[in-house]
Amino acid sequence: MRTTRRLFLRVFLPIATVLVGVALSYGYRDLESKLAELRNQEYTRTQLGAVALASSVEPVTRGLKYLARLSALHTAVDQPTPQNLENLAQEFSTFAESMQLYDQVRWIDETGMERIRIDLHHGQAELVAPDKLQNKAQRYYFTDALKLKLGEVFISPLDLNIEHNQIELPYKPMIRFATPIADQQGNKRGIVILNYYGNVMLQAFAKATSEQGMAINSAGYWLKSPDTSDEWGFMLKRPELSLAMRSPAAWKLISSTDSGQVTLNDGLWTWATVYPHQAGHRSGASSPEAKGPSAQEQALPLYFWKSVTHQSAQTLSAIRQTIALKVASVFSLFLVLSAWSSWKLAHAWRSLADSEEKYQTIANFTYDWETWISPTGEQIFNSPSCEKMTGYAADAFNAEPNLLLRITHPEDQALMSDHLDHHRTQNEACELNFRIILPSGEVRWIEHACLPVYGKDHAFLGRRASNRDITDRKLAEAQIRQLAYFDPLTGLPNRRMLYDRLHFALAQAKRFERSLALMFLDLDYFKKINDTLGHEVGDQLLKEVAKRLESCVRSGDTVARVGGDEFIIVLTEITAPHDAAQVAQKILAAMAASIRLDGQELNVTMSVGITVYPVHGDDDVQSLMKKADMAMYEAKSAGRNTYAFFEMANLINAQPAGSNHESETTHNPTA
Repeated sequence: MRTTRRLFLRVFLPIATVLVGVALSYGYRDLESKLAELRNQEYTRTQLGAVALASSVEPVTRGLKYLARLSALHTAVDQPTPQNLENLAQEFSTFAESMQLYDQVRWIDETGMERIRIDLHHGQAELVAPDKLQNKAQRYYFTDALKLKLGEVFISPLDLNIEHNQIELPYKPMIRFATPIADQQGNKRGIVILNYYGNVMLQAFAKATSEQGMAINSAGYWLKSPDTSDEWGFMLKRPELSLAMRSPAAWKLISSTDSGQVTLNDGLWTWATVYPHQAGHRSGASSPEAKGPSAQEQALPLYFWKSVTHQSAQTLSAIRQTIALKVASVFSLFLVLSAWSSWKLAHAWRSLADSEEKYQTIANFTYDWETWISPTGEQIFNSPSCEKMTGYAADAFNAEPNLLLRITHPEDQALMSDHLDHHRTQNEACELNFRIILPSGEVRWIEHACLPVYGKDHAFLGRRASNRDITDRKLAEAQIRQLAYFDPLTGLPNRRMLYDRLHFALAQAKRFERSLALMFLDLDYFKKINDTLGHEVGDQLLKEVAKRLESCVRSGDTVARVGGDEFIIVLTEITAPHDAAQVAQKILAAMAASIRLDGQELNVTMSVGITVYPVHGDDDVQSLMKKADMAMYEAKSAGRNTYAFFEMANLINAQPAGSNHESETTHNPTA
């Protein structure tokens, strides 16, 4: 009995020691994996939130510039007769009702007096009577916008609307977009201004961040928060409702860098920055007073929005406690099993011959696939877990030395072959990831770690290899990348990937003196389809349009969806603008075929704007995007279902597909 107890201790204590190490290592790795998953999730949320904020600004800027170019506006400015003012009011009303994004559309003259004001109530545009118009000469957005050069755009911070010197109830978040206008002599005659419903942007932000994100202004106040009672502290004159006071250490880091992630005493903070202004725009900062100077006059730092997520210290602690409890439970179970097994082994054997037998005893209790490799490279032991992981029993690897290489994925066989050849002659530690193919055809990712083993006399005894199935982790990483770079509806590249590809394509074009074309495409009357048939049919239509666009370009070109019904195509390595025109004609022809969705037959058309580098200037990416956008609006003005080149729209207009350039036809969607 005494001998049995001694043998039991000789067997059990090493196993228990290894189990402690394995438990600690597993717990640490599991904790790191969970925290890495959480960090990736938070990073993705903040990036999606930042994209939602930034993408809300661009369409408003385009709409403002459209209004500033209206002939009715310039006629009313030069000759403010009752008829001309009535015509302008009608144009403003049509715009407001079609967009459904703006609380107010106004022309404010150079004295600060509202001359035309359209209010949107329950989706209907209403012209404010002359005796109800107000003087806005003292409001920061008027004074700042009037100082700008013609063509520049003022974008106010997001704040609450103020009427008659009081914050309007219920709260109505607003961003004001304004640009100065001039008469025929070039004298400034006031501004055109849009009051954009900030709730549209904030709801898009909340949806993008799964209601977990916080939108924060440059002073550290919440614009959007999971806790609505924290919002709008700067308007309510409550400095305690700010991240700057609530978590000063976090705000110091968040406000000083554009993006980042840090763990502090109060939890995990992740953030990204959005600057609402762009080239040619000016951004001010609001004042909680109805009449007060803006941040421009106070010379405060550049205005920005922060997309922020926070996981509290309690959440992180709960993750640690959950993993600790799981590890403790599993460890206790294996400890009991080890004790029972060791006692049985002590009865069966009086001693263990060498370290190989000890290793086999321990490896049989692990979930990972453990392997003992002889000094000459033969696999002399494989733990039973290998069958669960690979589909092949342990004795199959012993019988076929090259089985591991044979089941390795073809794309990873060169890596595995080099690894096996190298470690037949080099006694070094190594780590690598590779894929295997199971007998069923399923592909799994394996994390492989190999260590040399030496005896007491420093003689080389062979190698121990540990293999872990990391397929779930790899799939999660691929899903995160898909969410970050691709549009979830159509599967096309999103704005972020588009900009990456466009920057690269433009750099290549400049380096090798090649041409490229950028095409801005917009579905005609898409809103009518959404309103008539519903958003589900609209989504199906966008998917079909994406497929048809991809079929019209080469594999090396890029088709991206940048929002709503807007698409961007990048044509690389074209020889002349004529090549882009041919692609545009091909797109119009592809769109000419009817689309049948949900029992409805739709005929949809598309307006295409084209700019060509370097024909239209030695541009950067932003300039190319703006020029293509302007050309698209020229195509809209030309009657839709056509394309137009930047600066050549009046000379080069394609006729709709099938017209042979003999007549001009506009196709309207029918349902």
